[in-house]
Amino acid sequence: MSQDPRSRRRAETRRRIYEVGMRLFEEQGFDPVSVGVIAATAQVSVPTFYAHFPSKDRIVLQPAELDDIVPLLDPRTAGASITERVEGAIRAWLTAFDGEAEAELLRQWRIVCRTRSLQLRAAEIERAAGAEVIEYLDHARCDETSLAIQLTVFSLFTASTQMLMRWAAAGGRRPLGDVCDDVLRTVRALRERPV
Repeated sequence: MSQDPRSRRRAETRRRIYEVGMRLFEEQGFDPVSVGVIAATAQVSVPTFYAHFPSKDRIVLQPAELDDIVPLLDPRTAGASITERVEGAIRAWLTAFDGEAEAELLRQWRIVCRTRSLQLRAAEIERAAGAEVIEYLDHARCDETSLAIQLTVFSLFTASTQMLMRWAAAGGRRPLGDVCDDVLRTVRALRERPV
């Protein structure tokens, strides 16, 4: 079923804004490029920009929605413990990117690797995603078990950012799944022996 003309135009405008923003970030860096410059270069108004992206960092950082992660937390597919479930969900989500989607992910995270403000924003996004997962797992409480689960989930979401950063910093030469495995091995080793 084809899109109606209005939806198609909206999708084309969003894609144009995205491509212009990415090109400008790659050429000039993220911080110097304003929303006004992106909008003018894409030949749209600033309000039109904001109708498609809530901020310029959302061109580069597109967080996973809880609805995308929840099916991956199924204990029958990812392991019995919450740690195994969250590790499995993060790995499954990241390794689901392929072809063009993986190339775009690499393009985005190469910009993140060069931009401290985006790294800080990525940390905020990973914390929000971790909090949603904790809420979904029904452990947003202050008891001892919930504390252990919260620390585990937050550390794994921090690890997911490191997976993407390391993969992008190396130019995507290694499969993202291999980088995920390396980072998860390090996280597991840290649980067993303090640094």
